[in-house]
Amino acid sequence: METDKKSTVVVGMSGGVDSSLTAALLIEQGYAVIGVYMKNWSEPIAGVEHCPWVKDQFDARQVAHQLGIPFFTVNFEELYKKQVIDSFFADYSRGRTPNPDVLCNKFIKFEAFYSYARSLGADFIATGHYAQVKDGQILKGLDTNKDQTYFLWAIDKQVLPRILFPLGGMNKSEVRKQAEARGLATAKKRDSQGICFIGQADVHDFIAQELKPKEGNIISSTGEILGTHTGAWFYTLGQRHGLQNLNWPDSCHRPPLYVIATDIRANTVTVGEEKALYNNTLKAESPSWLGDEPKADAKLQAKIRYGQTPAECAIVETSADGLTVRFDQPQRAITPGQSLVLYDGDRLVGGAIIT
Repeated sequence: METDKKSTVVVGMSGGVDSSLTAALLIEQGYAVIGVYMKNWSEPIAGVEHCPWVKDQFDARQVAHQLGIPFFTVNFEELYKKQVIDSFFADYSRGRTPNPDVLCNKFIKFEAFYSYARSLGADFIATGHYAQVKDGQILKGLDTNKDQTYFLWAIDKQVLPRILFPLGGMNKSEVRKQAEARGLATAKKRDSQGICFIGQADVHDFIAQELKPKEGNIISSTGEILGTHTGAWFYTLGQRHGLQNLNWPDSCHRPPLYVIATDIRANTVTVGEEKALYNNTLKAESPSWLGDEPKADAKLQAKIRYGQTPAECAIVETSADGLTVRFDQPQRAITPGQSLVLYDGDRLVGGAIIT
């Protein structure tokens, strides 16, 4: 879209190389740029020696100083806890495996942050996401290894005309080179990992802060008790970790075992062979569409987890509450709580939560 090059852009600066280069590129394109660090989490976490926000905020401020732009910190901790973390624990307590990055984008980065940016007089907001916005649609990022559209399906489509993704047409290696060429302080900083804004916390330890261990049985698909576990909510479909030393007949010759089901009420974990994990149909709820709602029988591509190659599928039926999708080929470990994300080629169509 055509833009006034004197427009004001508020950049979400996380303290990483991507958002740092985003700010630099927008300045060079003639925008008036303001940098904002979102403080979303500062509580100590089991297994994490240092909370990352202090270092990240310092790095973001340092880059803003290098670029000569105004810099602010906005505190969204209360909202982040309510909308992201509380939902995260609630889903695990129901036997689901949630994706906090989807919630973070929906409620924090492209709702609360957008509202705050507008209060600063922003015409646009920008982030370092590897995605593209063209003609009011979200398209995949050029770098297929870094494409982040999977996490963007739930944002409000009304915000799309006000979003800039300067890195969408770049590869990660090019981003590093351009950041180094500009002498940005974060040029060689490692990418963040783990839970959105929290960092590389052990998910098991993080869950255990809220959902306490509770011994239950690991069973076969026929109900035989094979061993015990410390809480069904710690397990997800397709998992192999934590299934050692099971009392399985003829264990020397059995195939590998995987989690094929969990029952939170009974606190049981069911295990079986990998072939039991495959299915070609799923149901999902709370759909969100970034354009027109696709019709039943629409041929699309879908991802049921980040990093997956999109698989050919068709929408069987849709309603205000949900949809049913059938894949051309069976998919492994379709996991409740994860996101079903739908594409039409490079265009992000929308998504829903797998039930």
